[in-house]
Amino acid sequence: MLFIVKPVNIYAETLALINAMGVITCCYWIDDPRDFPRAIKNSHGFSLCFTNDKNTVEKYRAEGVNAHYLPSAVDSQTFRPLNTSKRYPVSFIGTCADYRKGILNKVEHNVNVFGPGWKKQCSRADPLHPRKPVFGSKTCQVYNQSIINLNIHMWHGIGSAMNLRLFEVPACQAFLLTDWVDEIDEHFTPGINIEVWRDTDELNDKIRFYIAHDASREKITRASFDHVRRYHTYNNRCQMIMQHLKEYV
Repeated sequence: MLFIVKPVNIYAETLALINAMGVITCCYWIDDPRDFPRAIKNSHGFSLCFTNDKNTVEKYRAEGVNAHYLPSAVDSQTFRPLNTSKRYPVSFIGTCADYRKGILNKVEHNVNVFGPGWKKQCSRADPLHPRKPVFGSKTCQVYNQSIINLNIHMWHGIGSAMNLRLFEVPACQAFLLTDWVDEIDEHFTPGINIEVWRDTDELNDKIRFYIAHDASREKITRASFDHVRRYHTYNNRCQMIMQHLKEYV
């Protein structure tokens, strides 16, 4: 089997030669539905196509692609609890975008923002603290050092999928406060092993509450850590992939 995440640089002729050798070829798109226009152009010819967005599966199939739902997950060796102190009351890690900036500018608590574009896009009037972009182990460090980690999906309003933060932050045994997307209900229990917000008023209310109530925050943090480590690692996803392979063969 050949398994490629976001295969934008493989030629169709190369893929055809690999298929002719009897190799099962798989692609995995982890930024649907936002990435769908590019993904559909690069998915034809693969034996199996996986997407992180459940609602996008039928769009692929309508275009003749053998698509299946595969939620995002976490590498629990990269994202794990660290023995470190809290440095940031509220943090957000991610690329700057107008939608995200509009939300964060309405947050009543100052937010530390890590990611490409923030220093260029933020003015002194913005209640944001731009930091250097972080990746890999540095991302894990910031998650561990933050009292509250915020999440804002890039595809808010157009898709139901969960992004990587839904799994990476809890795997660090850190607290996540995420915007609502429909697939959360299938994989988490809000208020028990995840905490969500649906508008900026609720976001501000919950930031105030969880900053002030350590015990409530830590209870959800522990539950989300146990839940993600049990059900949402790449080992779990590999089992799903193997089941689809059995059905395909």
